[in-house]
Amino acid sequence: MVAAKRFPALLCIVVGSSLIAQDHFAGGTWEEAARAASQFDREGKYAEAAAMLGAALKAAERLGVRGAGLAILLNNMASLCQDTGRHAESEKLYQRALRILDEGSGADPTLVLTTVNNLVLLYLDTGRYSASERLLLRYRPAAETLGPDAPETWTFMTNLATCDLARRRFSEAEAAYKQVLADVERSRGPDPVAASLLTNLGVLYAATERYGEAAGFMERSLSLCRRAFGEGHPETIRPLLRISRVYARSGRLAEGERFAKEALTIAAGALGPEHPLTGLALAKYAFVLRMSGRKAEAKKLEKQAQAIHEKTARENPTRATVDIIDLLPIRELTDQGRSGQGKAH
Repeated sequence: MVAAKRFPALLCIVVGSSLIAQDHFAGGTWEEAARAASQFDREGKYAEAAAMLGAALKAAERLGVRGAGLAILLNNMASLCQDTGRHAESEKLYQRALRILDEGSGADPTLVLTTVNNLVLLYLDTGRYSASERLLLRYRPAAETLGPDAPETWTFMTNLATCDLARRRFSEAEAAYKQVLADVERSRGPDPVAASLLTNLGVLYAATERYGEAAGFMERSLSLCRRAFGEGHPETIRPLLRISRVYARSGRLAEGERFAKEALTIAAGALGPEHPLTGLALAKYAFVLRMSGRKAEAKKLEKQAQAIHEKTARENPTRATVDIIDLLPIRELTDQGRSGQGKAH
């Protein structure tokens, strides 16, 4: 499942890919570059953040930085690569960071679990659910070390629930999401972490055709995201697209179109006309237009989305983005099971 990646405790659904604070370091040129990269990232200036972080990483490696410091830089660079659709590169960076942490002694479990959660989110984002589950099970002792009140543990348990959702184990996923949401709200109140959990619950209810409840959860999630990041921030794109999808499926087509158009405007303006997330927004907008009977308009947007997808696939052959909001309703799943036919995401 794709989640809000900047949320420090979550998925960043989910997010997804939390950036680790650079205040682990003090002074020095590469440390300053790393902090500047984090600031650019928070402002949604991803190209500037990537350039600054790349400079910091090269400088740190040249100076022989090892251990947690290097792992943090690798994690953050991987996060930025993930945001720009460079999934193969992102995966290698996360895996390198984890190897460094595993090889060291006494690695901070918070840092370990943050990196694990980010890699899991990458796997979920590309539909690799078995890889997600294997990684989560391997590092479950780290979550147990941190305990149930740690934000990284909330992310970890949320990701486990998202694997259940992806496998259509709906009752298990619902119970787990609600438990983590209760823990978060008791500890932190309204928070971006809660926003990602609300989104996941909305996705689950949409997948089981409870559209009214789904819309309620997603409206609360979008409100929290806007409060945390501001209007027009790239972190609001996916929440907007998901609520658009829910409204369209429940027959509220005008509202669905309004949110899809807002998401597309933000994506094209903040990320550029050829960014994978812009392509996703085009495809989701086209979905709403088709449901509204505006086939000619939908076809035009679908053609643009397909061009972006093909370009991204050529540059990143491992990329295969999956959004769990597209899970089929239960009725359709049952019909497919009887007919013996499968369905690609």
